[in-house]
Amino acid sequence: MKFLSQLTHLLIQTIQKLSLSLFLISFLIADFRILLAESFEISTELGKEIVDSARNSAGLGSTTFCRREQKSVVNKDLFAQMLEDLKAENINLVERDHGDFGRKNSTFTIYSHAAKFLQGRVKTSIRLRSRFYVKQFQPYTPIKKAQDKGYVVDEQLYQELCGLCSRKNTSRSEITRDSGFLEIKIKNPSEEEENSVLKIRMHVEDHLLRRLYNVDPHSELEFDDFLDELSLSLPEKNKETHVNSIVAVIRVLGKMHVGFMRPEFAVSYQRNAFAFADESAGAFLENENGEETGEVQQKPTFQITIDGNIKYHQINRLGNFLDIASYYENELALVGAYPENALALEFKDPVRAPADKRTKVHQKLLDTFVSMAQEKNHVFHGFKANKGKAVNYRNIVTFKDRFQTSNWEESF
Repeated sequence: MKFLSQLTHLLIQTIQKLSLSLFLISFLIADFRILLAESFEISTELGKEIVDSARNSAGLGSTTFCRREQKSVVNKDLFAQMLEDLKAENINLVERDHGDFGRKNSTFTIYSHAAKFLQGRVKTSIRLRSRFYVKQFQPYTPIKKAQDKGYVVDEQLYQELCGLCSRKNTSRSEITRDSGFLEIKIKNPSEEEENSVLKIRMHVEDHLLRRLYNVDPHSELEFDDFLDELSLSLPEKNKETHVNSIVAVIRVLGKMHVGFMRPEFAVSYQRNAFAFADESAGAFLENENGEETGEVQQKPTFQITIDGNIKYHQINRLGNFLDIASYYENELALVGAYPENALALEFKDPVRAPADKRTKVHQKLLDTFVSMAQEKNHVFHGFKANKGKAVNYRNIVTFKDRFQTSNWEESF
């Protein structure tokens, strides 16, 4: 009887421990599902308040912070043809940034979970991102000039140079060496601004970014202390209105849904950026009757960006996730990638440029980078026009096997 009693007691203890384990597992799974949610819904009233706050912070005169974006994914060859067609029309784009010889400029962006709400027929998205700029030096072999062509070559020096040039080196650029850009990006700020983007951002030190992705928004004292520190980050580099608005959004949406501050994935890509200032635009603003007011108009500047070598990475917020170079050197955290010949094209123009005031040059740019790029037979297989990298990430994960057997030029 004593043995039976001990066995019964042991069995009860085992069941209790198993029940506790199952409870903890179910709790962790529930929390994991929350963090993996594609997005979460907020009220339209709250969403509009956040949009208005961000709009007041950003200002409407900047293509960087407030713009209309038209997107597509095209083949490299098609983009090269676009540039040739524009040159034939005497339209030459200015390259906004380019690296030194052998260097590629890359961008690494960590995305958190989006808050969404409806405005009429349009769904507005509010997302927290942190962005870093990266320098990649690609291995190459220097050209050796022969002595018979008038060059005297020091063989030892040449071999040392070859050794240096053969090393692949990746590091964070100076502007984000010890900090990153923390951004609030709003897609479709209003029903009238479909395909537009409103963005505000601030420099944030690395140690605060680590805390951001791990802070508990339900621990009121810890959360408030963190937000106080965040609001004081690098004041010499930040615009106060941007900082105040970003901190306010994190305070509200972070408490509402912890996923707003948790990394969902990261995207890396190499970017070529171009700009065109339309000098053919009217020199003076007009009133509603079409009469010149005498006020000089700022020339509209259009931006064109081409992103290639696009890759998606898993983020471990508990690890050293700000070691950005490791994502380029170690592909263990790689989720998926675009085909080698696929380029993500974005045409960006100021939201304040009305359709009925377009110049011939503006229309030509739209015909080239929007109409042509979004023709069904020009969009790269498997992608849709006017969808961002975050949406395409889910397509890659969801339809990975289907794309492997399609006419993609590289498998995952």
